[in-house]
Amino acid sequence: LSAIVVAGPAASAPSELRIFANPPAPLDFDSGRSNAPTQTLPLTPADVAREGRPVELRFVHFQTVRELTIFVPGNMGNEEETVI
Repeated sequence: LSAIVVAGPAASAPSELRIFANPPAPLDFDSGRSNAPTQTLPLTPADVAREGRPVELRFVHFQTVRELTIFVPGNMGNEEETVI
């Protein structure tokens, strides 16, 4: 895995992704916020516009991924709901 593409409406698109590769246990909202992710991706409006654009990942951390968990802590417009 070398990149990820995320798209969504301007105000409700994710502003950040916390990516966990091969987490030792299922994540809930509390552990998604507090556990150290494999990589955190801050997103810009350009990253999530229309069809999105590839955001590079640190390839070395994602070579042997069996399970990928993505936690979305918030969105661009602080809306109640995040849309991907």
